[in-house]
Amino acid sequence: MERIAPSCFTVTTVVPVEPESIDDLARLFDDTNRALVAEHDDWLGAWFTADRATNRVTVIARWRDPASYQRLRESAEFRTVMERFETRFTGPPTVTINEVLVEM
Repeated sequence: MERIAPSCFTVTTVVPVEPESIDDLARLFDDTNRALVAEHDDWLGAWFTADRATNRVTVIARWRDPASYQRLRESAEFRTVMERFETRFTGPPTVTINEVLVEM
């Protein structure tokens, strides 16, 4: 496989949450995320997913440049929004950043 310059990166966040909070968190994500990323040209989109059997949510966001995500994550606005989510977390989020190598 020939290595090409990455077209984007994924930022995957997995977090355990309180039982029965998944739908409320999905609504909160839908209500807050668009405004949060509106000024970030490198943001390409996101999925909010859930495993109801284990009470874990996974957000997979696509970014052109992971440094843009880091700037968002360090912003006061991001921290303020995250405070609304964290009241329903039962453990710390795990965040990984991966280069997209193949897209189909």
